Amino acid sequence: MFDRVDLRLTTTRRRCTLLVSLAASLPLAASSALGAPTTLLDDFRSYQRVPAGAEAVGWAAGEAILGGERELTVTAGSTHIVWDGPDATAELDASGLGGVDLRGGLTLEVDRPGPAIVRIQAWSDEARASVLTLPLADDQRALSFDLADATPHVGAGVDLAAVGALIVTIDRPLRPLALRLDRPAPTPATFQRGPTPISINVLALDGDVAPGAGGGTIITLNPPFTDGFGRAGFVGAVDAGGSTVNFVWFDDQVVWRNTDAIGMTLTGGESVMGIADDGSFNYSPSTDGDDSVWTDSGLLAVENTPAPDQPAPTASTFHSRPQMDDDGTAYWVAGLNPSGGTSTEARAFYEADDGLTANITTVFQSGDMIDGFTLSSGSSGVDFDYDMSSDGDHRIHALDMATGSTADDLFIYVDGSLVAQESTPNGSGDNWDNFDQMSINAFGDHLWSGDTDGPTATDEYIAYNGTIVVREGDVIDGVTLASTASVRAVSINDRSEAIHAWNVSGGVEHIFFASDASDLPGSSTRILSTGDSVDVDGDSIGDATVTDLNTFGPSIEFSIDGRVLLEVDLDFGGGGGDQEAVIALAVPRGDVLVINEVNYDDGASDTLEFVEIFNAGTNTIDLDPYTLEAVDGAGSAYSTIDLPAVMLAPGDFYVVCGDAAAVFNCDLDTPPATDWLQDAGPAAVALALGGGVVDTVSYEGDAAAPYTEDVGAAGDDGSVANAGLSRLGDGIDSNQNDRDFGLRCGSPGAANLDTDSGCAPIPVELTRFTVD
Repeated sequence: MFDRVDLRLTTTRRRCTLLVSLAASLPLAASSALGAPTTLLDDFRSYQRVPAGAEAVGWAAGEAILGGERELTVTAGSTHIVWDGPDATAELDASGLGGVDLRGGLTLEVDRPGPAIVRIQAWSDEARASVLTLPLADDQRALSFDLADATPHVGAGVDLAAVGALIVTIDRPLRPLALRLDRPAPTPATFQRGPTPISINVLALDGDVAPGAGGGTIITLNPPFTDGFGRAGFVGAVDAGGSTVNFVWFDDQVVWRNTDAIGMTLTGGESVMGIADDGSFNYSPSTDGDDSVWTDSGLLAVENTPAPDQPAPTASTFHSRPQMDDDGTAYWVAGLNPSGGTSTEARAFYEADDGLTANITTVFQSGDMIDGFTLSSGSSGVDFDYDMSSDGDHRIHALDMATGSTADDLFIYVDGSLVAQESTPNGSGDNWDNFDQMSINAFGDHLWSGDTDGPTATDEYIAYNGTIVVREGDVIDGVTLASTASVRAVSINDRSEAIHAWNVSGGVEHIFFASDASDLPGSSTRILSTGDSVDVDGDSIGDATVTDLNTFGPSIEFSIDGRVLLEVDLDFGGGGGDQEAVIALAVPRGDVLVINEVNYDDGASDTLEFVEIFNAGTNTIDLDPYTLEAVDGAGSAYSTIDLPAVMLAPGDFYVVCGDAAAVFNCDLDTPPATDWLQDAGPAAVALALGGGVVDTVSYEGDAAAPYTEDVGAAGDDGSVANAGLSRLGDGIDSNQNDRDFGLRCGSPGAANLDTDSGCAPIPVELTRFTVD
C-alpha cells in the first residue's frame, strides 16, 4: 500500500518531463539514520576487493574507505565480513585500515529482512577491541548501531577515531548491500586511507564496448582533441569478432569506422587527429595500403598520386599529422617528389577549407622564402611539430631552414615570422638549442618547449611568447624539476591559461595547471601525477591508480570549458593490469564569474530583458562585491546595479531582470520594468569588481574599452521573440564576444539552448504536490 504519491511536471522549450515517485513503506529500525546525511563506507555491489588470502599487490591507498580488502564469506548458516586492509594472509590485521574514524555511528543494509543476530567487532590494534551484539528484526533491512555503546572486548576498548579493523558476523546467510557512516564524525574526521582521490571523468576505457562501434570492444585508445565546446575527438580501435577495426570518436560515441569506407580498404590510423564544432573530423589511416588523410567527407589525399595544388608531375609521398580548427578547416603535413617518384624530396603544409579535396591549398612548402631564409628541401623542412589556434587564425611551427649548418637550421615560426633560431641568444644567458612541444591560442599567445645549450641540469625549458618562463631546477607547486626533467606537453587555451606536463626524476610524471600562462612558476598547481588515486564515479572513493600519463607533443588538450583531456593508463586493482583510458578532469579555476546570457531587445514591449550571470569556476562566489553595469557605446554607464550578498555555487545561475513578473527565474528585479537595456548598439553589459571589469559583452558593435572583448557580438533586432545572446555553451569564454555569443532562444536561470527558432515564452514548472 503506497502512502505517498509525488508528482513533478516540468516543461521547457526542449522537453517535457513527468516524474512520478511512488514511495512505499519500508520498515526500518527506529534508530536507522538512512534519512540523515551518510557517508558510504562500502557498497558491496560495486567495488572490487582483494579476496581473503590474496596478495594486494599495487593496491592504491584510499581505494576504499575501509581499505583495499574485504573478506566476505557467506555459508548456509552465517555471513562473515572482515575489513582489515590489504594483507597477504587471511589472518586478522588489527591495524590494517590505518585508522578510520567511525565515531559517526554505522548502518548496515542487507538484501532481505531478518530476523538475525548481528555481532560487530571493532579493533584499534591487537590490544584494543570492542564488541556489540544487536538483533535484526523480522521486518528490518537496515540496522543502525553506535560503536560507542560497544563492550570492551580486549584491553580498554577500541579507539573509534582510529579503527584498524572491523568485523561483522550475522547468524543468517544474508547478503550485505552497503555499510554507511550515519553522520560526519567529530572533527577531525578521517574517512579515507591515503590522499583524497582526484575526481575524473572517464570518456572511454580499454575493454569497454564502444558505443556506435557495432558492439566492438575497445582495444586501443589514443590522445583526445577538442572542438570549441570542449567535446572530445580521438581515434582508437575495437576488436570486432577477432578483427581490429579503427574508429573515430566524437563527443560520446564512435562516429566513423574504417569499415564504413565504400570501395576502399582502410587500416590503422595515426594517433593525431582533428575535430570541429559540427563534428567534422580529419584523421590519417592507410587507404589500400597507402598513407592518406580522411575527413568526414571522405578521402582527402593519398600518397603515390598527383600531389594536390602542385605542378605535374609532382607526387605525394606521405600524408601525416592531421589537425582541424573549430570551423572545419583541415591541416596536415605532406611529402612531395617533384619528378613523380616515391621518395620524399620536399615537404608541404596543406589546408583544406571544409575538409574538401577541391579546397586544398598549399600554405608553404620547401623552397619558399620566409623572413629571408629558404625553407629546406629534402625530407625535413616542414617539421611535424606545429599547432593551430581554435579559430585557425594563428599557427606555430618548427621549421628547418637552409642555413648551411644543422647547428642553427631549426626555427620557431609564428604567424608568418621566424621568431627564434637555434644557436642564437634566448635572453636568459644561453642560446636556443632545439624546439619540441608547442601550442598557440586565438590571440596569438603561444608556448613552446625545448633545450638550451646551457648546463644539462637546467637546459630544459618552456617559453611564453618567446621568453623562457620556467626551466629545469625550478620548483613548481612543491615539485622540483630535477636535472633529468623533460617537458612532455604544453597547451594554452583562449583564456591564456596553460597546462604543462613534465617527466621528472625516477619516471614520475606530473601535470600542472597555470592560471596565467605568462607566469608558469607563480600560477601553477599540480593537478595529476602518476601514482595518484582517482575517483571515477563521483563518490569520493578512489577507484584506480594512475600508472602512466600518456602525454607527449599535441597529446593533451586544455579545453576552454576548464577541463584537461588526456590519455592515461589506470590500474583498477584486482590483478587485472593497466587499462588505457581517455579521461577529463576539471582544473581548480577558483573564482570565474561570467555573463552567460543577455536579452536586451525583445520587440516593442521589451519586458523580457534580463542578464544571466554564471559561476564558471570551482569556488562558491559571494556576489556582494560585484556590480552589473549597462553601458553605451562610449563606455558610459546608464545603469549600475549592486549585486546582493548571494552565495553562487559552481555551475549555478543568477538572473537580473527588469520585470520579475515576466522573466522566468528572475532573482533580482531592477527598474525599469520595460526597456531596461539599450537596444541599439554598440552597447555592452559588464560585471565589475573593485573598479575593474571582470567580464563584458559588447553587442551590435564595439563599445569603448574596456567593454569589448576582441570583437563585439552579433546583434538581436528583436524580431525573434523570446531570443537573445547566449554563450554557445554555459561558461565557455574565449574572451572574444563574437565567437562566444550567438542568437539563441532565451533560457534564464537554466542551461543555454542550442536553437534560435520556435522559442517559447517562458518555461512552466508544476511544483510537487502530495496525495496521502
